[in-house]
Amino acid sequence: MSQTDCGPGSSVEKTVTLRAFFDKCIIDYDIRTVNDIGCGDLYWITLDNREIDYIGYDSLIRTKALERLRHGWELVFGDVKSVNLRSCDLSLCKDVFRHHDNDGIEAILSNIKKSSKYLLCDYDLEHKITDSWHEDLKDGQPYDISGNRVDVRRYLGEPLISCPSNEGEIKRYGLWKFLS
Repeated sequence: MSQTDCGPGSSVEKTVTLRAFFDKCIIDYDIRTVNDIGCGDLYWITLDNREIDYIGYDSLIRTKALERLRHGWELVFGDVKSVNLRSCDLSLCKDVFRHHDNDGIEAILSNIKKSSKYLLCDYDLEHKITDSWHEDLKDGQPYDISGNRVDVRRYLGEPLISCPSNEGEIKRYGLWKFLS
């Protein structure tokens, strides 16, 4: 088992396809700057030696994230719906939208579209909505994943490219390009 406080979806085992897809996007789309929206504890993003200009954004800056922070990388504390995002090539949102209601998802996407050329995020092949929302996270403590499992394609349409996740049968990762 891996050493992450961000749940089983951020483990070495569960991020195999995400890391390969992320690397493919970096190469194929000439990605140099990355905003990681909901960056968590930086576990999986630091597993490989990527040469990227990186800023992680989260409403909880974890101790482990500070320990894993690479030279030149930054962390920004703030609500991803309204924090001022720097301009970047790619915004990365792993397991972010599922923790917000529809209004929150729209606010996050609006914020990202103002600052990013591309968005890489997860989505579910099935449209599901549950009544429970994201709970308060405490640094270093495990938490149960619950939330709004809305298919982000509802807001963005089909991705340019996608790949299956090894987290579950219906979960995929996609890359979208914004027109601005």
